[in-house]
Amino acid sequence: MPNYTNEESLKLPLDAILVQNGYEVKREKSSQNFITLTHPNADTLVVSRKPNGHYLYFNPNDEKDRGNIFSYCKHRGIKLEDLTKNIDFNLNVLEHSLSQNKNNNTNNENYNKDFKEFKEIDPSKNYLNERFIEASSLESIENIKTDTYKNIIIPKYHLDTMTNEQIIVKQCGYMKYFKSPLTKDKEGKAYKKAVKSLCYGSKGLEILLATKSKIKQEEKKPLTAYKNVIISESMIDSLSFYQMNKESFKQDTLICSTNGTLSKDQIKLIEYLDKNMKNAQFYLGFDNDKKGFVYSKEASKLIKNNEVIIQKPVLKDHNDDLMISKLLNLEDNLSLQNIEKQMTYLQKNMKDYILRQGNYIDKQAEVKEYERARMSNNMLLYIKPKLENFVDYKKTDIILSNFQRSLKLQKGSIRTKEIEF
Repeated sequence: MPNYTNEESLKLPLDAILVQNGYEVKREKSSQNFITLTHPNADTLVVSRKPNGHYLYFNPNDEKDRGNIFSYCKHRGIKLEDLTKNIDFNLNVLEHSLSQNKNNNTNNENYNKDFKEFKEIDPSKNYLNERFIEASSLESIENIKTDTYKNIIIPKYHLDTMTNEQIIVKQCGYMKYFKSPLTKDKEGKAYKKAVKSLCYGSKGLEILLATKSKIKQEEKKPLTAYKNVIISESMIDSLSFYQMNKESFKQDTLICSTNGTLSKDQIKLIEYLDKNMKNAQFYLGFDNDKKGFVYSKEASKLIKNNEVIIQKPVLKDHNDDLMISKLLNLEDNLSLQNIEKQMTYLQKNMKDYILRQGNYIDKQAEVKEYERARMSNNMLLYIKPKLENFVDYKKTDIILSNFQRSLKLQKGSIRTKEIEF
């Protein structure tokens, strides 16, 4: 590697260098302003480029692992020469994948103006209803918007310092949740994993206000006056948790989301809320997996002045919990044990129908029994992917297969001995 000055080294294309060192670009998690990379050792980094051409990175799973190319080397105990010694391209002529970002404040203001132009959602007709989030819950929540493609738009916030050095909570863009996840990029290349949301502006904290009654703009109280704070990895999960527990929230609530990371801006805002809130309760509803456990642990450390309540989902996330509780009629008592009981009941519906098929005297009874079994079949097919890592129902595949096969047979031709349960 040539002897670059510190200034020149800071302008080296860090994303390309990391790719040469075993990292892979996650295109579905990247944009024109930042590139997300992962390594087989489970390392995840987000790289951006400042207006002066300097490259920066941060690790969403480790708040201390951030900075420039020298910081990257320091955190990993290597020298810059070691990082670049096996590079198989000319760093001097390499084209940069990332454009030099404009001033963040300018970008954020442009996105904030865009946000104001979006329409407020219709609580009873929107994409969230398909995720079982009801109009009765959404009617009490302000600032959820939608675009012409029926995507959901959520505002994001961070701390901003005014000219008089006063610190305020300010909107810094928005998050867009797609009704139909993106499966290809602009060039038509398929993503490894469908893109469910995109960030516009700084990586702030998504916040919605859930109030007991509509408040006029001039009467709105500061965020620090709220008494409940819900934080999860996705706004859809936070809204789901709110719906399942809204009767317990007697006072106004902040519904928040980190969208899968704990960024520096988010951490500062959470700490600010905790410091300036009095007698508030923070509900941490991160996913029921390894990453969710880490986020819960890290977020709980940020809250030192108020009560922290860890609300781990029964299944992977709170939206899965909401959907399954509705479908299996377990809204008042969702547990893995009760889910298994309901699964057994659904399986029995289909099994009984198969065994009795062709032995009906009453045609109406047969139609009714078939419809009941068919609905059980459809429900099992729908919820199976959400349950298979949590609930043991080994016979489900056999019963589904037998039921679907029995539908193809003519009435009266099926024999019980042909089917094994």
